[in-house]
Amino acid sequence: MGDKGLYAQILGIGSPWQVEAVDLRLHASEIHIVVGLARGKHAAVPGV
Repeated sequence: MGDKGLYAQILGIGSPWQVEAVDLRLHASEIHIVVGLARGKHAAVPGV
């Protein structure tokens, strides 16, 4: 499992969402994670 899969598991992210990028900024004690909709997938809009 790579970084993306590990962080997806830690955050509980599943289809149709996916972790697209992980940027560890150790000097700032930060982790930046980009989450996006998997290609070809659609997300439901509540109330529509």
